[in-house]
Parts: sequence; structure tokens; C-alpha cells
Amino acid sequence: MTSCTRRAFTRIAFTAIGCRLSATVRRRADLVAVAILLLLPTIYFFDVISGRNAFYFADLVRFHHPGKKVLRDIVLSGEFPYWNPTISAGQPLAANPQHEVFYPLNWLIFLPNFDTGFQLLILVHIALALVAMFALLRSMNLERPAAMLGAFSYGLGGVILSFHHMLPHLFCAAWLPLTLLFARRALLHRRPRDFALASLLLGVEFLIGEPAMLLETALLVGAYALMRGIRERRVVASLLLALAIGVAGLFAGAAQTLPGIDHTRDSVRGRGIAWSVASYWSLPPLRIAELLYPNLFGHMSRGDRMLFWGTSQYPREVSPYLYNPYSGLLIAVLAIAGFATRSRGWKLAAALLLASILLALGAHTPLLRILYDAGFQFIRYFEKFMFFGIVALIIFAATVFQRLLDGDRRVRSAAMMTTGIAMLAAALLARFGPIPANEELRAIARSDWSLAILRGSLLMLLLVAITRVRRPLWLALAALFVVADLTPRIRELTPRTDRSLYEYTPLAAQKLSRVRAPFRIFPEADWYGNTPLARSYVRTFGLRLEPVRNAMLPPIPSEFRLQTAMESDFDFTSLNVTDDFIAAMTKIGYRSASGWPQPMAAMSNAWIRTQYRPLEDALARAQGDVRKLQPVAYLPLQPHPRYYFASSVVSIRNRDDFVRLLKTQRFDNDVAFASIASFAPAHGVVRRTSESANRIHIEADSEGRAFLVISVTPHKYWHVHVDGRNAQPVITNLGYQGLELPRGHHIIEMQYRNPLVAIGGGISIVTMLVLVGLIGRIGQIGR
Repeated sequence: MTSCTRRAFTRIAFTAIGCRLSATVRRRADLVAVAILLLLPTIYFFDVISGRNAFYFADLVRFHHPGKKVLRDIVLSGEFPYWNPTISAGQPLAANPQHEVFYPLNWLIFLPNFDTGFQLLILVHIALALVAMFALLRSMNLERPAAMLGAFSYGLGGVILSFHHMLPHLFCAAWLPLTLLFARRALLHRRPRDFALASLLLGVEFLIGEPAMLLETALLVGAYALMRGIRERRVVASLLLALAIGVAGLFAGAAQTLPGIDHTRDSVRGRGIAWSVASYWSLPPLRIAELLYPNLFGHMSRGDRMLFWGTSQYPREVSPYLYNPYSGLLIAVLAIAGFATRSRGWKLAAALLLASILLALGAHTPLLRILYDAGFQFIRYFEKFMFFGIVALIIFAATVFQRLLDGDRRVRSAAMMTTGIAMLAAALLARFGPIPANEELRAIARSDWSLAILRGSLLMLLLVAITRVRRPLWLALAALFVVADLTPRIRELTPRTDRSLYEYTPLAAQKLSRVRAPFRIFPEADWYGNTPLARSYVRTFGLRLEPVRNAMLPPIPSEFRLQTAMESDFDFTSLNVTDDFIAAMTKIGYRSASGWPQPMAAMSNAWIRTQYRPLEDALARAQGDVRKLQPVAYLPLQPHPRYYFASSVVSIRNRDDFVRLLKTQRFDNDVAFASIASFAPAHGVVRRTSESANRIHIEADSEGRAFLVISVTPHKYWHVHVDGRNAQPVITNLGYQGLELPRGHHIIEMQYRNPLVAIGGGISIVTMLVLVGLIGRIGQIGR
């Protein structure tokens, strides 16, 4: 071997060693960055991690905590969670995506301590959002400071924290950056491994099953695929690859999507959400300015109070769906500077942001009406579509920050000009903007505008200093500014309370749990949540939710294994038969000839009805202890069994017949209305019953041709056997079911099982195994 050859081999060897060492150093530096990112939520949420406090805001107490508890109880009882018997006289559970039954991280609720697992669900996904966005931005060749800025602004910014009480949205948002990471790589490099990983991660989102978030993911991936296709002059190939990722992801998530789509057809969403509801939560145009001014309309929480005057921008002054879109002043300024200087990627970011705003504005533009009339009627919170625009904004701002760090003077000048204009606008808005009439809120608004001007001033100094101080010091100052900017919003958007809120059992639940016979609660008070009496509790107690928990507004009773009926449809997923019954009930109301709420309460096995107490009465009874406050009274109704033989069978054709008859004629509580010929049924006696989540066992005797009413919601997946033979119940009383029985002793067995769950689960398992195998095989070839 010649000396030249030896030198060449030596150079190659040292180069290889150097590359390996460099890669090792980069990996270690990335791990340090990730550790820092994970340290931040540990500090911010240490009170939750330590078990002292708990997240409790809005839907957490009212919906998600009871729902997860029911899921846990059913599984631990040894049954598969096909059916939820605790709400609306029984509803599908596994098929309803709101419960995320098949999503693996949701299984944290099966930890020995349920409340610990429930709080971890939120913490884990906030941490995942931070790390996932960092990984995405690093894969785009951004340096660590830029990637950390984007990750912090995303994982601890306004949108993710606004989602902390809307778990399906939080779950999807946490995984989204990883889906984008591998979808982007697949579109760039056309590698099977990236395709498989993108499909697998998208499959996780399909297992969560939040339709709006899936649509937003599709818009982000599709827009990037279109941009790549135009740039590389192969639009069709890029779009087909993006479509293939979507199809593979759909198959990977079939365990949820297959029964979920089937459930949608059978439920309220399949009929289409009413225009008045679909257009309700449309983003008020003025709220777009919250991207720069987080407290334009006040504060979502301060202590135990909501000091938000932006409710005036919504119909009936409801709270917003998206609490705050603010991701930091630096992010907003950098994005605007990037648009002004036409930085790389500005067209894609601008298009996504514009599309996001147009969708989020909802009824404020003609677009929503056009989409609604075209059949887009299954989503009711259009405000949530701000999410994908903000994702694009954060990613774009991080790339602009990289240009700023690289010394781009045009970006720096544009950022300084943007900051100056923002400060001037803040001064003008402080003088002429939306200021509340209340003196206390007016003082808060003045303070907030002063802070907005101060933030702008500090950012201006930071931008001026970038060329005058050393980079490490400037990065430290920038990090300090970003943390100081977002920290106040973190506590405001994720209020916490003493964990004991979840640990005590309301007094009413303690008493009602002692009743041994099967019965349901008619939560009538919940129908009057917007009355002055109900609002007086909100005004008095603000964000304290002990009164809500004590009132056991549905579905809170299900947490204590108490069952409800005749309640409002909280998430618009009730079966159509239930919706028919509720619609008829609201039409009949106090005009029932038999006296409200009969005979509907008897039909529903409701033994208890709730009504709001006057606030003064509730306060006097509680003697100043909020934990003992009982906002509602539990009033007894005439007990009526869940399974009974009808004294008369009345033929009806539809809901209108049902309403007309109950308005004009008095009926006994054991009447049965069905789409069969009227007849006088024989007498019968129910001897024995037993129930579990998915099964019902009834033993009964009839003296002739009799009609057994089963006050359980009917659905096509109930399998009924009478004396060992298949039987087909008929829809009875609009929302329940009944069986004709001949003379004699009978054993009725009912079991609920959705076959699509097993089919979808099999498709998911096979698809995931194929994708994992593809990842492993390509990885081995690569080595």
C-alpha cells in the first residue's frame, strides 16, 4: 500500500470517527434540550404531580372524569365496555369516540389510583406535545434554540393549554407534530419507513377519533403535499402519497373509526347538527387580535373567578370554546416579519393561516353556510379550526427565528417594525378598544394594556440587542422573555384546585346509592342551566365546582354508578331514538294531560327529579361550607319499575302521534306506545331481574298475550332471546323497547355486543403489524 493510499484511508477513518462523534454530541445536546423542555411543565405543574392539586376546569369535572370512571368500572368488572347503562337510559360506549376506549395512553385510568391516572393523562400529553414539536422542528434542520422556542410556544402555549380540559383535542394535538414529521419526510424522501411511521402515528389519531382534529391534520398534510408537488412538478404523486398515508392511518385506527362511523349514522350527528348550534361557537373577528394581545378580552381565570368580558361577542354570552390562541408575542412578531420579508415557507403558512381563520370565523362569513348546506353538518365548534393555523404559524415563526439567529437583517428590521406597530396599536386599543363598563374589569383592562406595551418594549430591546451582545447571553435573555411572557397564561388557562374535589362523594350520591331497586334520576335542573336562578350560583361561586359536583349535573351521577334519563345530550352523540324521546318530552312539557313529568318519567324509570333551590336557601343549609352546598333539591317521583307489563298498548305511527296523545289524554304510568296494533294486554308479573353493563336477565310470568316494557334504550346490537329463541323487540314509548309475550313463565336474556368493534380491531391489529414489520425490515436493511 502506498503512502498516498494510507493517508487517504487514514483521512476517511478520522472523518468517519469525527462524524460519529459529532452525531453523538448532537444527540446528547438534543437530550439536554428535551430535558429542559420537560423540566418546565414539571415546575409549572408540580402541585399536580405531587398530588396536592388537580386539574378541574370545565369539561374535566363535568364530563371527562365521570366518563373515564365509568369506563374503568366496566372494564374492572370483567366486561368489555360496549354499552354505558348509566346515561340516557343506556348508550353505546366503545363505539363513541368521545370515550377513546382504544387509545393506549387512555389506559392510564387503570392505574391503581384512578385520580392519579386521570391527572397523568393531561400531564403526559402536554409533555408529549413539547417533545413532539421539538422533534419536528429539529427534523427541519432548525438549531436547538429555534426548535425549543417553537416547542415551548406550542406545548405550553394558548392552544394546547386551552385544550387541557377537552381531552380528545389535547390527545390529537400532542401527537400531531410527530405525524407531520414523518409525513413530511415521506413526501421529501419517499422512504417506506417514513411512510409506515407517518401512517402508524396517524392511526393513533384515528384511534382517538376526534373528527375536527383529524380534518385539521389532513389539511396540514395535504397542503404540504400540494406545495411539495408543485415545487417538484409531481403534484399527483405527492397527493397520492399523502392519500395513501391517510388510508393506511384510517386502517390502523379502524378499531375506533369503523364502529364510530356506524355510531354516527345512528346518532344525532348523523342527522346533522342544527344550524343554530353549528354556528354558535364561531370565532368573533376581534379575537384574532389575541394572537398579539392575550388579554384583549380579559382573563379566563383569576383565582376562583372568570374575568372574561369577551362573552359579549357570543350569542347568549356563552364562554368561548378556544380560551386563548396566544402563543407568545415573539412568535406572532416573527411570523408577521416572515410574511413581510417573504421568508421561505411564507406562502404555505399564510394559506394555512387564512384557511384556518376563515373556517374558525364560522357564521361571520358565508363560507360556513355554504359548507353546512353542502352536508358539512357534523361539527359544532368551528372556533377550534384556529388550531391548524396556529400550528402553521408556530412552525413558520420558528424558521424565521432561525433566520434571525443567522443574522438576517431584513427579518430583524421587519420584526422591530412589527413590534413598534404592535406597541402603537396597544396604546390606541387601550384608549379606544373594547373596555368593559364594570369598574373592576376596567381597571384590569388598563393594567393588561400597560403590560402589553411593556412586553412590546422589552421585545424591542431584545431585538436591538441581538447585534450588540454575545449570542449565548442574547439567547438566555430571549428565553427569559419567552418564559416571562407565557408563564402568566399557563396558570390562567390551567387553574387547579385541591385534589379532594374528586375524592369526596356528594351527599346526594351517598343517600341515593343506598337504594337497592334499579332506578334513574331525571336531572331536570340541568335543563334550566341558563335561568337567572342557575346563573346566580355561577355569579356567587365563579369557578369553584363543588356546587356543580354536588348538584350532580349529568353525567356526574354515573361516576357514582347512578343512572340518569331524560337529560340533555351533552356531546351530541345520543342515539336517534333517545333524541326522539327528548324532543317529544320538550314539546309536551307542562302540557302533559297526565301532569308533568308523567308519564314520561315512569316510562324512563325515573324515581327522582332535581330542581334548583333558591341560592339563599342553599347557603343557609350549607352554613358557609361550600362542600356542603346543595344547589338542587332531589324530589321523589312515583316509583315505577324499569321492567313492567303494560296495562294498555296504544298504536302510534310517529313522534307527532305520541306528542298529540300525551297532550290531550290522560294515561296510566304503565301505558305502552308502539308502532303495532293497539290491544288490551294480559296481566303479567316480573319475578326477577339482574343487570350488568352489557347484559340483562328477566324472569316473568304472563297470564295471556302480554306486553313487557323494557325501559332501556333500543339499538340494533341488542341480542334478545326469549326462552332460548331469538326475539325482536319493538320500539316502545319512542325511546325504549318492548316484547310481546305469550301465556306462561318466560326467561328473557339480553346482551349488547357490537360486532364492528371486533372487525375494526382486527383490521387495526393487522395494519399495525404490517406497518411495524415494514419499519423493522427497512431498519435492518439500513443497518
